[in-house]
Order: sequence, then structure tokens, then C-alpha cells
Amino acid sequence: MSEFIGVCAFVLAAALPAAASDDGPEQAPNTWAKVLSEDQLIPQRRRTPPLSQPSAGALRRIGAFVRLTDGPVRGPRYADAIDLSRPRPIAGPPAWERRIPPEQLDERGRP
Repeated sequence: MSEFIGVCAFVLAAALPAAASDDGPEQAPNTWAKVLSEDQLIPQRRRTPPLSQPSAGALRRIGAFVRLTDGPVRGPRYADAIDLSRPRPIAGPPAWERRIPPEQLDERGRP
């Protein structure tokens, strides 16, 4: 199975304070995650009717969190331009990883 199947980026929807708190404003976190579709997971494919577009079936790996901004975020929202059309590898050791038995994975499944 390709190392980059189903890799997507996401920004955690952290509740950022509207104004500085006693600890000061927070910085926006970001990470990359490797996601397997329901079509790549044999147990889920058996329980799910065929879909026109595959949906996320399970998180496989979450990369280390990195700061998106050099300084604090001053408002309650932060937006980042992330290109989800290009898979990216997770660099370095993952922050979290789920081991899925090979007999539960289908290499021919749509990512």
C-alpha cells in the first residue's frame, strides 16, 4: 500500500479566545493526517453500501503539531490556505499512530 494514500491536511478547530486571556492569545496549530477511506477498510466496506465518493473510514497516523503563525492569533478564527489535492508525507515521528492489521486493509480500495 502506498505510504501517501489518503493523506490530507486539516487545521484543528481549536476554540481560540476572542481576546487575550491571562495566559495571552493562543497560536493556531496545524498537522497532517493519514486517512484511510471506508473502501480501504474491509470491515467497514462490508457494513457500508458503495458510495460514489469514498468517505473517511479511519485515521491511521497524525503528524506532529506545528505552529502556523509566528505570533499570537488575535481573533477567534484563523484561516489557512491548504492544498488538499496533493498528498504529503508525514515528516518525522507521528504524534499518534493506529496499527491496522493487514487482513483488514484492501490495497485496491479507493483512497
